[in-house]
Amino acid sequence: MAPTINEGVVDDGDILANERVIDMSDIVSNLEAEYTQFTTALMKVRSKPAHSTKVEWLEDRLFPRKTALAASAASADSTITVTTGEGSYFIIGDLVRNALTGEGYEVTSVSANSAAITRSIGSVAAASSASGAELVIIGNAALQGATLPTPKILERTAQYNYTQIFRLSYSFTRSLTQSNLYTGGEPNYERKKKAIEHKRQLESALFFGARDLDTGGSEPQGFMGGLVEFLSTNLHDPSGTMTATELDIFLQTDLQYGSSNKVIFASPTFARVVSTYARDNWTRSTPDNSVWGVKIDGLISGAYGYEIPVFVKREWGEFSTTNSQYGSWAFVVDFDKVRLRPLQNTVLLRNRQANDADRVTEEYLTECSMEVANEQAHAIIKNVTA
Repeated sequence: MAPTINEGVVDDGDILANERVIDMSDIVSNLEAEYTQFTTALMKVRSKPAHSTKVEWLEDRLFPRKTALAASAASADSTITVTTGEGSYFIIGDLVRNALTGEGYEVTSVSANSAAITRSIGSVAAASSASGAELVIIGNAALQGATLPTPKILERTAQYNYTQIFRLSYSFTRSLTQSNLYTGGEPNYERKKKAIEHKRQLESALFFGARDLDTGGSEPQGFMGGLVEFLSTNLHDPSGTMTATELDIFLQTDLQYGSSNKVIFASPTFARVVSTYARDNWTRSTPDNSVWGVKIDGLISGAYGYEIPVFVKREWGEFSTTNSQYGSWAFVVDFDKVRLRPLQNTVLLRNRQANDADRVTEEYLTECSMEVANEQAHAIIKNVTA
């Protein structure tokens, strides 16, 4: 083969491409950052080993102290109808206040859906009351020298969740693993990346996982239920636009039960909406202040007076906000009522390739579940866009 001859000035385009030393940065820029705050927090402070693929827990609450009229009651009625099944909340001798009329009743006998009463206990005269009036059980008034009132004990409830096996693998030919790469070489680079992806899967399951156990295949397949699978009481939908007053009303309900150790995990859209509340009432501290906007780290409950930390879930920013999808959501989580239950803590398993395979294969594996106790202590606020 005849040689190639460059005549005159040899410029940058005349040399062989193979001859050029590539100016490659030693840092690979990743588009997404790791924001797995829920998983990290549970691993550090709210984790207990599981000992079975089905984790179970018991829930309890104090004995109910209110019901409501299920039908209107005339001033002369000696029997009242209450919410179905809630007549059992009463004990003979209970003093009950009708919160609508203020009248006091003494309970003289009970059934599943009603109670016989003595009217006008106290200073308020017997009065007609509309259906829906709240009946508050003040306490039992016993006769002097009487025997015990009817013992009533609230039965505990059982809850459960399944463990899910999270696996994420990667594989390279052994030839590639021996090659010098600008990323630092494989599988080292992919190992770090897959650790983040694996943890992100765990984080998504904690919020959005579906609880199920499939026994129809050759082996059982467990699915860990996330928060959405358990929460049914405090589900708020302001239909797109949420005012500051609406948020306060939501939080008044959401903070009623459970501990004061609550946290809000918010989509960027939800956080943006909340930040406008402060901005609308904001005054610059000095005329030359060039900083504009509001950073939300927590919300102070107007009803209960304590601060609730807010963590923005940046990764939810890629989710749609239309039709109440996940990009418009926020979760109120009582950290004293949730717990990570690992049956197998996260491990990096190396040499997963077949014995005769000329390759390097590794995987991350976690098997875990989550307890979500007392669902009324948590909340979901969705469809917040403006």
